[in-house]
Amino acid sequence: MGKGNTVWGSFPMSIEKYLNKKGGFYMDTPGPLSICITNMVIVFVVLIFLAFVIELIHVVDPTKKAKK
Repeated sequence: MGKGNTVWGSFPMSIEKYLNKKGGFYMDTPGPLSICITNMVIVFVVLIFLAFVIELIHVVDPTKKAKK
């Protein structure tokens, strides 16, 4: 396909130069180590948040018997 005669139509700047060498807008997939680290960070953040919620429930427990 020549300049200005693309599937995208006629543009002043060819959109084909923005495509990567594979011909798409897709990035390479991340490596397994970065996926593992990301997942572990998410898991530990959720666990810390749940620990905070549990401690908050213990502090504001409406079913706890009053001390005499």
